[in-house]
Amino acid sequence: MIDATFEPTPVVTVRTSTGTTRSIRCRFVIDASGYGRVLPRLLDLNEPSHLPERHSLFAWIDNDEREPGEAPGRTWVALHPEGAWIWVIPFADGKTSVGVVAEPEFYEQWPTDPTERLQAIIASEPNVARRLASANVLFAPVLIEGYSVGIKQLFGPGWCLVGNTTEFLDPVFSSGITLALESAVAAAKVVADELGGTEADWQQDYAEYLMSGVDCFRTYVDAWYTGDLPTVFFTPDPPRIVQEQVCSVLAGHAWDPTNPFVRRHKTKLPQLVRLVTGTM
Repeated sequence: MIDATFEPTPVVTVRTSTGTTRSIRCRFVIDASGYGRVLPRLLDLNEPSHLPERHSLFAWIDNDEREPGEAPGRTWVALHPEGAWIWVIPFADGKTSVGVVAEPEFYEQWPTDPTERLQAIIASEPNVARRLASANVLFAPVLIEGYSVGIKQLFGPGWCLVGNTTEFLDPVFSSGITLALESAVAAAKVVADELGGTEADWQQDYAEYLMSGVDCFRTYVDAWYTGDLPTVFFTPDPPRIVQEQVCSVLAGHAWDPTNPFVRRHKTKLPQLVRLVTGTM
C-alpha cells in the first residue's frame, strides 16, 4: 500500500509486484502490517516509545545442543552479566533463533562484523555458550535499532490498527503474539457492529480495552529491565499462587480481571518484590 484516503469512503492505492499501481475502494481498512506499520507511516501516527532505546541483533543457527527430555522445545531467556539478555528459541526443524537485546552502548565493545559480534556475545554468556558451542550462524545477523514504538491513535474513520502495527513494547515475553490475536478479535467485533449498522464504540470497546492489556505488559517489561522481575523469578520457593498468577500474565492473559496481578499490576508487582526481598 502506498497511499490511502478515507473520505467519503476508504480508497487504498497499492503497487503490485510488477510495479503497476491500482486503487481499491472498500468499506473499512484494518492495518495488520506488523512492523511494516503501513497506516502509521501514511497517516503520521508514529510517536516515540517511553521505553529506553534498545537494539536487537539476531539470526538462526544450527547444531544447537538441546537438553534431553521435555526441555528441547522450551525457549531460553539468558541474562547477560553486562545488562543485555539473549533469547534462544528452538524450532521443530532443528534450527534455532538466537537474538541479543541491549541498549546501544552495549554493542560498542564487540566486533563490528555482525556474525563475529553475535558469536562473541554468545561466547560471553556461560549458559548460552555451553549450549551453542558447536553452532553455525545460518545467515548474516540482522540488527533492528530502536524497535520499541508508540502510536498516536488506534483507529479513525474507516480504519483501525491491530497487532504490532499498534504499540510495540519489547520482545522479552513474546507479547506481540498475544497483542496480535487479542486486538484482531476485539477489532473484528467493533468492525462488525459498525458495518452491520449497530452503534460502535471504538474508544471504549477497542482502544481502552486494548491499551489496558498493553499497559499491564508495560509494567512487567519495565520491571524486567529494572531487575525487579528477575528478582522475583530467582527467589527460592516463591508462593505457588504468585508464580501461577505472574506467569499467567506473561503467558498472555493480560486482560484477565480476576487476576490481581492484572487488575492492580502497578501496585501488586512492587508489593511482591518487597515481599520476596524482605523489605515490606
